Amino acid sequence: MKTITKVYGGYMKFVIVRSMLAGALCLAAVQALAETAEQGKIKEKIEQLKMNAENSQLNLDQYKSNLETVSGNVKELDKAIGSLRDLKRKVMENSKKADQNKGQLDQEKIAVQKLIQKENEQIEREKKQMEELKKKWHELDKNQQQRQANIVQYNQKIAEIEGEKVEWDDQKKQVEEIVKNIEAKEKTALMEREKWAAKEKSYQSEVSKWSQQANTSSGDYKKYKKLAP
Repeated sequence: MKTITKVYGGYMKFVIVRSMLAGALCLAAVQALAETAEQGKIKEKIEQLKMNAENSQLNLDQYKSNLETVSGNVKELDKAIGSLRDLKRKVMENSKKADQNKGQLDQEKIAVQKLIQKENEQIEREKKQMEELKKKWHELDKNQQQRQANIVQYNQKIAEIEGEKVEWDDQKKQVEEIVKNIEAKEKTALMEREKWAAKEKSYQSEVSKWSQQANTSSGDYKKYKKLAP
């Protein structure tokens, strides 16, 4: 754009110069016609025409240079316009894609909203489950306390049992001592019994012997008693 502004400024200067030169040429032409009669001034007029020709050539060269610059700027602008149009096309395509993407995003939004609804429903269900679990927790906690109390009672009972076991151990020791004494006495009694059993056997033998002897003597007495005077 700076190049275009510079060329445009130069172009305006050359337009002004050209106008001034054209005016000068017209004036020179009039003067040339007026002065044709004057043969002494022909050389001057020729020089003027030469200068005009040179100035015209300079203007031509300058305009050619400016034309090249302007043509280059036009080409650059054509490229820029082409790029802008291409960019516009891409932007429009992207805009169209953006609308399509927005549609897809709306679908995704609906899907996410459904997920949110599902999660909220699950939250409500879990809240109810949590309430039920809280009730169950209180029941279990109450049961735990009761079980702890039961354990305390059971431990007391175990302590009582262990105490009774000690007592039974003491009684067992006493019983063992009693049994030992009984066995000693029984042994003594068995020994005495053997003695008395031996005596009993001896007495039984004597009783049997004397019983026979008594029967014999009694029979003899009865038999011979009748013979007494």
